[in-house]
This record gives sequence, C-alpha cells and structure tokens, in this order.
Amino acid sequence: MEHEVCQVQYIMGTTVEIIIYVDSCSDSQPILSAAFAEFERLEQKFSYFNPESELSLVNTQAAKKAVCVSPEFFHIVEKALNYSLASKNSFSIMLAPLTQLWQKAFLENKMPKKKDIAELQQLNNSNLIELDSDNYTIFFHHPKLSLDLGGFIKGYAADCAKATLYQHGILNGLINAGTSTITAWGTSLYRESWPFGIKHLQENSVVAVVNLTNQAISTSGTNEKNFQLQNKFFSHLINPSTGYPVDLLTSATVICKSALEAEVISKMPLMLGLEETVISCENNGLLLDGVLLQELDEEKNIHLSYYQLSDSISIIS
Repeated sequence: MEHEVCQVQYIMGTTVEIIIYVDSCSDSQPILSAAFAEFERLEQKFSYFNPESELSLVNTQAAKKAVCVSPEFFHIVEKALNYSLASKNSFSIMLAPLTQLWQKAFLENKMPKKKDIAELQQLNNSNLIELDSDNYTIFFHHPKLSLDLGGFIKGYAADCAKATLYQHGILNGLINAGTSTITAWGTSLYRESWPFGIKHLQENSVVAVVNLTNQAISTSGTNEKNFQLQNKFFSHLINPSTGYPVDLLTSATVICKSALEAEVISKMPLMLGLEETVISCENNGLLLDGVLLQELDEEKNIHLSYYQLSDSISIIS
C-alpha cells in the first residue's frame, strides 16, 4: 500500500516542495534527499550571487579570456541561447546588466536614461558569446556582458530532480518549485491527474483548473512583483527586445512536457501574445501542450485567452 510523503526545503531563493508516493515499508528520506541534492548541486553551479559558483567565474573572467567550464554548464548555456532564438528573443539569459539598471532606478525612483537602456539592450545579442564546443570554453566579446540563468535553472533542476526520483522507482510524484514551476508525473492519490488552480490576476479566486498528466507548468506574470516608478506601473520582467520592463498587468501559464521548456515558453505570451507564441512554438519545435493568458485592459477588465492540445485546461466561468 502506497502512502504520500511530502518534504519542503528553501532553496534557489524559493520554497521547493516534493511529494512522492512510496510503499509503507520503504525509507523515503534517502530518496527525497537525493532529489533535493540536485537542486543544491545546480544552485552551487549556477548561482548568480555566489562568488564561488561556476557562473560567477564566467561572469567575472569570460570578457578577459576564454573560460573552461564543465560540460553540463556549457550545454545549458548553449541550450539557453538556442531557446532565445526559438522564442523570438522573448526569453534571454543576458539581461543581468539591464536588470541591475532598472533595480537602481526603482530604488532611486528615477527613470534610467534612454541611452543607457539602449546601450545595455544591445548586450542581449548571442553573437557576443563565443562557445567552443571542442574545449568547453566560453568567451564574452563585451566587458559589460554577464549571464543570469534564473528561472531557467529552476526548471532544469525540477527536471533533474524528477529524473532522480524516477530512477529511484518513484512512479507517482510532484515537484513544486515556488508555485511558478511545477512538474508532476504518474497520478495523485485517488485521481488520474494532478489538478491545479490558476489564480485570477487581481482577485482571490480561481479562473481555471489545469490537470497535469506527466507534464509541467510554469507561470510568468507581472502581478506578483511590480514597482511604481515616477507614478507609473512597471513589472520585474524585462522585455529583451526593448530593454524596458513589461508595463501591463498580465500573466501566462503554460503546460509542457518539461519544466525547463515551460520556463522558456511562459515568457513568450507576455511579449508576443498568444497567437504568435503558438505559431513560434510550432515553427521552432517547442513542445507546447497548452497556454492560458490573462490580460488587464485600460478599463480594468480581465481578458482570458487559451490554447490547448488536450482537455487539460478547464475554464471556470
């Protein structure tokens, strides 16, 4: 007889919850520890803030000389740059200089200069990163360039932790990384799928229910983190194509096979809109199972639009 075991740990700047179903005679702690170890391992390697991380080494040295990195690090950066192209530049790991500029502006309540925004926006160019796949080296062609893999690594970590659990024989489970990234496989207790409610942009209510079956969801939006700058609304999400934060109240939840890909695609509807997102995914081989987009218009009305390949999204009228 299987029973549910749940463990929560604060890691990667968020609360990660893992739920698994194990035989009542099994010792679940070594299995859960192995899954959380994947999050810890990847946080140490890709942390933007840890000066000892592999990412910090690249950010501080790659503009001076080609930096030799681990194969995993190299392939993740390479994959992220490919995703940037496939997403029509709505996703990027090259926004750290722009993010710092806008964070300073929010603290000082002073708009950045247009020329500074334009200068740093030009750094969002994959041609400025030279990848040598024979030697696993990375070189920056600009001294101000730096990388921040943020949620991309969180999605990758969720996929890696899931793979670890599966290798330990866990055929039914869920990983909830800060509520914005969730991957689930098998079935939940007494159900054939894992149901999740999608919150209304402004109200304390649910607008839709997503039923996951061996899938992942990721939500990106401007409703959770936003700022007032000179009495104007700005979000924490920067549009890579403009260099400016998204200034609309909006949210997108996407359903994919992998948490990594869900992290990428969840940015696309906010920058491109629903229709262009679906077309871009189809044209670039991105495996999108569904997307739910919420947008607030000038009259403060919420507009809901969605796309799905199956009946995984149920709208609550």
